[in-house]
Amino acid sequence: MISVPAILVVVAETVTVDILKIDQSFVSGILKDRHDATIAETIISMTKHFDFACLAEGVECVEEMEWLKQRSCRYMQALRSVHR
Repeated sequence: MISVPAILVVVAETVTVDILKIDQSFVSGILKDRHDATIAETIISMTKHFDFACLAEGVECVEEMEWLKQRSCRYMQALRSVHR
């Protein structure tokens, strides 16, 4: 029997990853919830360490966009137009 971590290692060795996505549920809380901000910062940090791109989903305001840009998240999907 193969354990779940062993399966994940096998999958990780056969799948090419070049981008990590920060889910909208975390992006919406980065300015008001320290847990959401920490999760987003951790994902961004992982992308730097593994040389992946980072995509933030559901950016709704300029403040979220600036927060992400300050932490080197270069790609963002907006639910609507976000202007500076």
